Amino acid sequence: MKSFPIAIYGAHNSQRIVAQRGVFVCFGKNISSMEEAYQEQSFPVDCLMKTVIRRERLLHMYEALRRHGITDSVVFPDLDGLAREIKREYLFEV
Repeated sequence: MKSFPIAIYGAHNSQRIVAQRGVFVCFGKNISSMEEAYQEQSFPVDCLMKTVIRRERLLHMYEALRRHGITDSVVFPDLDGLAREIKREYLFEV
């Protein structure tokens, strides 16, 4: 087993994996956080990015995604995703 995490593409055997362009992370023996491992080792500068979204910006971001056609049923292309999208559209609690 390697010491550090590695991201790998999964088999495209699920509509969700295809829709989300899914990548899986296999964690290694090192139990420190990914941020700590990144800072302590000599990884390429752009191989890890952390994005912090302030709570008050979530609604704005959701609306921007929706305007660009990224909705629950696109990210989760099954009945659950469709149900969430309908609930959001008709203002039911999600």
